[in-house]
Amino acid sequence: MRNLINTWALFLVLGMAISCKKDKATNVNFENPVQAASKNTTLIDSIRNFPGFDFYEIGTKIYFSKAGKVTKLGCRAGNTGNFVVSFWDVESSALLAQTTVNVTDNTKYFYNAITPIEIVPNKRYIISMNNNNDGVSADYWICYKKEANPDGIDFNVYPFSIGSVTFEEPRGKTSATAVFPSNPQSPWNFFAGADVQFE
Repeated sequence: MRNLINTWALFLVLGMAISCKKDKATNVNFENPVQAASKNTTLIDSIRNFPGFDFYEIGTKIYFSKAGKVTKLGCRAGNTGNFVVSFWDVESSALLAQTTVNVTDNTKYFYNAITPIEIVPNKRYIISMNNNNDGVSADYWICYKKEANPDGIDFNVYPFSIGSVTFEEPRGKTSATAVFPSNPQSPWNFFAGADVQFE
């Protein structure tokens, strides 16, 4: 009888330990700032699937208000397919992480886990993607804000903040391969493609 009680107690303790581990794993707070910005109709009220006339590396210069980790890279693309998503250090132009994301629905974001990157608050980064989809220049999503005039566009939506992330400016470069997007783009558009998961 004593062995039966000891065995039951062991199973109870193991069950509680497993349950605690599971609770911790499911309570992780994270942010997907580009996805959140694209859904924030106060900041940006219009979205368009823009035709990919050429090959581009397109993204956004950002910084974080607090320390944390980027644990995933992801994107939403104008077409389904495979897209290279990159995370860059602005100061050195160094590539910090990169992954190829398989987009199976062009209305949704898809993410891949990466080796976590420690984030330094207020340091500038760029999250970008290349619209080369197996040799075809794919469409990409842009967001913008309309002016009071229904035909007008607000020509400067930057800077703005969502959660812990501030978006400073759009960046891009003509290229069929992933490359540091060094060129500032028109401040009226927000590239709603490449994203991070920040924890």
